[in-house]
Amino acid sequence: MEAKAVRIEDSKWAPLFTAVVQPNRFTATVEQAKQLETTVKTLEDFLSQVSDESLRDALNSLEAQWTLAGHRRRFGPNHMVLMAKGPSVNGLRTVVTVFNDGTVMVPFGSYAGQNSGIAVEALTTDSFRTGANELFDFGGAEKQARTSAGWLTPESVDALMKFAQDVSMAYQQALDVAN
Repeated sequence: MEAKAVRIEDSKWAPLFTAVVQPNRFTATVEQAKQLETTVKTLEDFLSQVSDESLRDALNSLEAQWTLAGHRRRFGPNHMVLMAKGPSVNGLRTVVTVFNDGTVMVPFGSYAGQNSGIAVEALTTDSFRTGANELFDFGGAEKQARTSAGWLTPESVDALMKFAQDVSMAYQQALDVAN
């Protein structure tokens, strides 16, 4: 909140309160420091958050296969984002996000261009959505769909990798068409 004293012509001074939309420098600095403290920087840091050995093995296997295929990943405080080259400002797009409890988030809204303004048509078809709904047991209408915790297991890694590779190929095809 920002407060000012104002007056109209010869009237008495009166307070004028304005909601400040952006954080001040202090708040922004504190928030930035919090993010740096909680951001996971390495695979080992991320896996150290997982107490279930089976889930740790699944996450490790997924990350190894994804990077071996030439793709990138980044970490958040409690998740790993699988990324691939695709039509976007920075040249990379999110494929899926995998959380330290075995939840998988699929960004259907992003596939449709919600973030970048660039839709990847192959990922917006009814058949693609139906296949994803069946694989992940989604309801069908979510823009950011999440599985239940524990969905990722050593047995589901291959299915998730196939899905992620399909998304990556669709991104590549969209790049090829754009160029």
